[in-house]
Amino acid sequence: MKSFSVLKKTGLYSFMSNTSWIVFESIIRAIVGLTVGVFIARYLGPENLGKLSYSSAIVGMFGVLAGLGMDSNIVRDLVKEKDRVGEKIGTTFFLKLSGSLIAVVCCISSVFILRSNDVTVVSITIILAMSMFFLPFDVVSLYFQSIVKSKYTVLAKSFSCVLSAILRIILIFNDAPLISFAWVGLAEAMLSAVALTYFFLLKRNQVGFSWTYKFETAKKILAEGWPLLLSTAGAALYMRADLVMLGQLSSNHSVGIYTAMLRISEIWYFLPAAFISSLQPFLVRAREISRDLYIFRLRVLYEFMILLSVSVSIFISLFSDYLVQIVYGHQYQEAALVLRTHTWATIAVFLGVASSQYLVIENLQKISFYRTAIGLLANIVMNALFIPIWGAFGAAFATVISFYIATFSLILFESSRGQCFIIIRSILPLNIINFIRGAKNDANF
Repeated sequence: MKSFSVLKKTGLYSFMSNTSWIVFESIIRAIVGLTVGVFIARYLGPENLGKLSYSSAIVGMFGVLAGLGMDSNIVRDLVKEKDRVGEKIGTTFFLKLSGSLIAVVCCISSVFILRSNDVTVVSITIILAMSMFFLPFDVVSLYFQSIVKSKYTVLAKSFSCVLSAILRIILIFNDAPLISFAWVGLAEAMLSAVALTYFFLLKRNQVGFSWTYKFETAKKILAEGWPLLLSTAGAALYMRADLVMLGQLSSNHSVGIYTAMLRISEIWYFLPAAFISSLQPFLVRAREISRDLYIFRLRVLYEFMILLSVSVSIFISLFSDYLVQIVYGHQYQEAALVLRTHTWATIAVFLGVASSQYLVIENLQKISFYRTAIGLLANIVMNALFIPIWGAFGAAFATVISFYIATFSLILFESSRGQCFIIIRSILPLNIINFIRGAKNDANF
């Protein structure tokens, strides 16, 4: 009981509680996504799965425009400026809605340019693109995140995730056509928006503010956030450029094989985001309290990310053949080698997500943009070289190398070089006991 009261007093309890909700939602989404994704992959086969994935990749590349890619900045401002919450959220909603319109136009234009002769791919892309009109409602989740009450976001998104998964299973058992799965994707986005709105209205009396739009605030958000927006857009491009380039330089079959591999390799990517989304407010406060405490928490974060990601990569490397055979069956067996290669990008991804928080807190978003641009350029060049030779394996190899180039390009910039050295030194094992002791001794944790 005493330990519990200490946790509540120090603020560690709220962090742990919020993180547990986020991890819970991420685990549910990962399990449901992988399970239903496996059924869909087996049902559609590599060729049709490749078509669906190609369309999803195009939408994913431009989806960042709908989300603005500035969520970390918005959460930071909501934590610091509690008297302007309604203005910040209302203005962000309008900006996201404007971004959604631009994103939809970009998606439709791109698919007509790249695949105008494939009616199925064009139709799927248009339907999935419409889902971006519901993304502005995610501003509600940013507010809940800023007050460390992410459980409402978890409940809303879990509801839409589970219900849409049930719909997809129904489609499979009824031998539905490929395009039906795109309609379910649109329905999932709508259900998530409705659920988030419901929880916001339910808590409206506790919130005590109204959404307002202010032009000056919009200019400030864009002025501060455009480097991060460009960085996030670049990240979305090089996270999915391999799929689009595979579809253009290889075949739908290769895209299907690569997609099946990604479902296993990337299932772990929710972990850094889950921890960091709750940790960000505490990092901001630590910086205001003590530089040493701030650096300590960043170092602990990097050490934990390395420990976690290396464990994942070793596990996947050892059991890739068995995992692919058990999960997808013989028709996807060639994905094992691709998976064994791609999983080693996990380390760079985890460290990249963690170090991006430092860049946001220090207002070094320009560096985020530069390192993403470096990674994107490396990814495109290497994909162009290796995909025609090795197909899906070439795309995986190019992706792994480009992720490491992007993450450790921090060393190229004077203001972030120190952080890069901290990341490199963080290869040492994490001392969990010291982390907990440090948290208990810090009344503002």
